[in-house]
Amino acid sequence: MEHNNNSSLGAKLKPQQKWNQINWSKVEKFVLRLERSIAKAVEHHDFAKVAKLRRIFFHVK
Repeated sequence: MEHNNNSSLGAKLKPQQKWNQINWSKVEKFVLRLERSIAKAVEHHDFAKVAKLRRIFFHVK
C-alpha cells in the first residue's frame, strides 16, 4: 500500500483548525483500508509488511 503524501491525512493540522473541519469519512476509509492491509499481511505471515504498515498507522498526523 502506498502512502499518499498529498492527502490531508498526512498534513499537520494548524492550531486554528477546528476538530469538526477534519474530513472524518476520509479518515475512516484510510484507517479501514490500512487495517485490512495489516490483517492480510498477518494472514500471509508477512511480518515485515505488518511492521511497515503499523509504522504508517501510528505515525500519520
